[in-house]
Amino acid sequence: MSNLDEVLELLEQMYEDRSIPKNVRGILTKARNILKDNSKEIGMRVDAAVQEIEGLSLDFNISAYTREQIWNLTSLLSSMSK
Repeated sequence: MSNLDEVLELLEQMYEDRSIPKNVRGILTKARNILKDNSKEIGMRVDAAVQEIEGLSLDFNISAYTREQIWNLTSLLSSMSK
């Protein structure tokens, strides 16, 4: 499984988690759509996705578990852009 596949799988799992607020799931969906857009280079897609999700870990409406998932997601994306 590639890093992109792993990120997309994590995004899908998080989207399916109904304990995550709807606005956060919307941002995760936007990030997933950005990553799937093959009309742009992977580096540009990764950077755009990171920009979308970076601030989510600061949302006080999410659980500690979700915050950790977001940090993991950001870490995976950051490793892809190197």
